[in-house]
Amino acid sequence: MDNKRRNGSVSGSTGRDDYNTKREYSRDVSRRADRADPTVASRRQTPQNYHDTYKRGYSESYSRKSGGIVYDDGAKTSSDRSYGTRRVNRSNNRSSTDDVKKRSSVPYGSRNSSRENGAGRNTSKITEADRRRRIETAGKKKRQRIKRIRAALVMLGCAVMAAVLIFMTPIFDITQIRLEGNNTVSKSVIQEKIGYLIGKNLFATRSSVIKQQMLEISQISNVEIDKQMFPAVITVSIHESNPAAYFLSGNTIVVLDSDMKVIDDSNMYSTDDIPSLSGITVPSYKVNELLKTDSEEKDEILQTLLKSFEAMGLISKISYISLDDLTNIKFNYDNRIETNCGSQTELERKIRMFSGAINSESLSENAIGSIDLSTPGQAVYNSLDLSAPGQAAYNSLKK
Repeated sequence: MDNKRRNGSVSGSTGRDDYNTKREYSRDVSRRADRADPTVASRRQTPQNYHDTYKRGYSESYSRKSGGIVYDDGAKTSSDRSYGTRRVNRSNNRSSTDDVKKRSSVPYGSRNSSRENGAGRNTSKITEADRRRRIETAGKKKRQRIKRIRAALVMLGCAVMAAVLIFMTPIFDITQIRLEGNNTVSKSVIQEKIGYLIGKNLFATRSSVIKQQMLEISQISNVEIDKQMFPAVITVSIHESNPAAYFLSGNTIVVLDSDMKVIDDSNMYSTDDIPSLSGITVPSYKVNELLKTDSEEKDEILQTLLKSFEAMGLISKISYISLDDLTNIKFNYDNRIETNCGSQTELERKIRMFSGAINSESLSENAIGSIDLSTPGQAVYNSLDLSAPGQAAYNSLKK
């Protein structure tokens, strides 16, 4: 009957019969494998070892043999794979027989049993002194934690009270704004910029904001802010821009400082003590911004001249500056001495030579003539004597 069921000749066979048939065949193959290789049985002692060992052997044997998985009877058919028991190829297995025995020496479930028996735990009895010591240590830590919490709460309360005292009370409200150094800029102009600070809290105002608002006034080049707590007073130290030159834009007089910043176009400054500019073309300008002409070369030359004149204290004595010919830069000193600088080569050095020439003892205070600075390193003075009408005498001076 069993043979007929195996061959499928008996009709009406159920799935349960097929399952029993496969199970019986598998057991028979397992017995033969145990007899052929005793280590198979030892590795099958526990379900966990059985699973790990055969799973590893299956994967290794399958990956190393291109022909398929090696079974106990050497079959490689699909039916053998279904019903047969896998056998580890000992030659291809990474772990040796001794390793397998070591792994299988611990019975399955030994960990759970050792845990239940209290293995691995410190089962020594706790004495009364140890128990009291632990209680005291826990109490000490708790008290320290409470102290830290209280200290944090006290600090937080102090911070809140300080914030209320600083920002909510009128003690630190600004009562006065002191101005220093404003000679040209009127108080009314400054009042429009920072007058709102009166009555504001001293600590709620930022010095950087006040400085930025003050620098919006074109006649101011720099500002320093100082705060006083008792009484709450702000001191504003003003550094005004000094006019260095002017030019005409239509009928408007535009005044520059030595940085070539436009500081005024409303006739605030007198032009008697600053030089006029010629030979420049200005497409457009804005007050409180740097001036840009139609030539970067002229911008560089003009800034060098203005910086040099200001550093040597000559601005108030220069009558005009001419940039009509960049190979022959000219200016006039005190309406008495015409000066030819030549090109812009070593221009700053030429201005120093000029300052040394006019301050030398060889020139009188009322000398009239010209100075040639076109040759670097030389200042050649030509004096014009008008004592005899129609005649001129020239003297040369090299510096």
